[in-house]
This record gives sequence, C-alpha cells and structure tokens, in this order.
Amino acid sequence: MKKLLLVFCIFCFITEIQAQNNFFYTSVVNVDSSLSKLTLFKNSQLWFINSFKDSKEVIQFSDTEKGEIIGKGSFKSFTNDGTFCGDINFTVSLFVKDGKYKYEFKDFYHDGAGSSFCSYGYLNNPQTSFMCAKLYLKQILLFSDAHMKDIIKSLDIYMVKNSNNEW
Repeated sequence: MKKLLLVFCIFCFITEIQAQNNFFYTSVVNVDSSLSKLTLFKNSQLWFINSFKDSKEVIQFSDTEKGEIIGKGSFKSFTNDGTFCGDINFTVSLFVKDGKYKYEFKDFYHDGAGSSFCSYGYLNNPQTSFMCAKLYLKQILLFSDAHMKDIIKSLDIYMVKNSNNEW
C-alpha cells in the first residue's frame, strides 16, 4: 500500500496538470454613427502606433478596403511582488465598419523569464507541473487580465476620436 501511495505521489508531481481557461477578449462596439469606416480604420492605426513600441513590427496584415488590421503584440508580466516572470505574446485583430468596430485578442502565450520562471505556454491551456507552480500561474493570469482590460480601455478611447484636426 505504501509503495502504491508513493508511486501515485511521484506520478502527481511528474505529470503535467492542464487547466482550461477562457483567455480571449472580443466585443463588437457601436460608436457614433458619424464615424466612418475610414475614420475608425485610421483611429485603429493610431492606436497601434501609440500602444506598441514598433507598430510596423506588430502589424502583420492591414487592409483599408476590408477594414481589417491584424497584429502580434506582447507585454511583460509580473508576479504580485513585482518580480518579472516573462512575456505574454498575443494576437490582436481589429475589424471596422461605419459606426462600429470589433476587436479580438487571442492566442495568449506565456514565455518564461529564462531559468527564473518556466514557460506556461498558451494561457487557454497552460502547462503546470511541480516545477511550474500553479501559484505563479494564477498571478500571471490575474496580471494579464488586468493588463488586457487596460489595453481595451485605451483602444476604446482611440476609436471614438474624430479625425477633424482643426488647429
């Protein structure tokens, strides 16, 4: 019985535990109907420029006629005590039409900070094990969620700007 218990404990420590999370942000946002597709498209470009270090490197696809911009972004993640624990990479897609836009943030991937923090992989299905403690994963998820809510707020602010630059 003791051997069976020991084998079970070892198995639990070695086996990776997988948890399903819905780490995905999407919404259709109705704005002032006077904001044209072109204005919203330009606003989304400005948002990319001001939200990322190098928008040219972030934007992977841009089509004015279709009203679509797709990019790859990232941000640094930290634990509750402020310790850097890696980068979170993600895909962002913006779609615009007259008077509304849609955003999708998806494919969140944690890339650990070298030997200090392991990589949890995709946050929809993070890989945890004895070496990759669940405690840190929860902190990374909470940090990432708060950060994404701030990113979405900044997007909402940029998208409703009117492009009439009378100065």
